[in-house]
Amino acid sequence: MPTTLKNTEGAALGMDLEIEWNHDSKEGWSGEFEISSEFPETHLTYHFTREFSTTMFYNESGTNTIRLSDTSPVIGMQGGYLEDEYNSIGIELGYELTHGGTLSFTVQQNQDRQLSFQDKTGIESVYGLGGAMEAAIGFTFEF
Repeated sequence: MPTTLKNTEGAALGMDLEIEWNHDSKEGWSGEFEISSEFPETHLTYHFTREFSTTMFYNESGTNTIRLSDTSPVIGMQGGYLEDEYNSIGIELGYELTHGGTLSFTVQQNQDRQLSFQDKTGIESVYGLGGAMEAAIGFTFEF
């Protein structure tokens, strides 16, 4: 007997497929390709040395959902939700420090950005934004 899956309020069914090549390698090329029901993500990394690498990437940043405060200053949006979605393509230079830290520098182009506001009654407003360049300096440390 066939089974029908119904999409109910707040529920979704998804699937991920991930292919990794030389993952966690610290020499030469490595890569990662992930496709899911929400977004694709691709990384291609080259390690010049064990510490220094560069990564080229393309990904859709998925949907980041943020609940707005009940005292939000945005008129009509108290208790509503904001979703932010965009595609990015870029390059990252990384340097691993000897004590578990990593320094990185990233340059990326963000495109097809959409901001969706949904008030607590379910009414949604969508705003499209133009492309934008982004640069970031990062530092991570593992304890």
